[in-house]
Amino acid sequence: MYKRNAKNAMESIEDAFPSARVSSFVGRRGSFEVEVKKGKTSEAVWSGLKLGPPRKLKFPDSEKLLPLIKKAVLKHHLCPPSEINY
Repeated sequence: MYKRNAKNAMESIEDAFPSARVSSFVGRRGSFEVEVKKGKTSEAVWSGLKLGPPRKLKFPDSEKLLPLIKKAVLKHHLCPPSEINY
């Protein structure tokens, strides 16, 4: 479940933010987290750690996730707005 959801989230992020470098890794048990990172500075934009049961609540859908990422990307000036496909 986690791998499939991580893959789906990564694909959505790559489509919406073509210049982004997207990676995934196994983090804390029972969580699905997304962060925007620039250098040593990072900002958490989603954490499913305290959500659920059911487990499906731990994973954001693209409609919820992409606006959160866009807000963080623009806040930290990670790319120009014209490069965002969302």
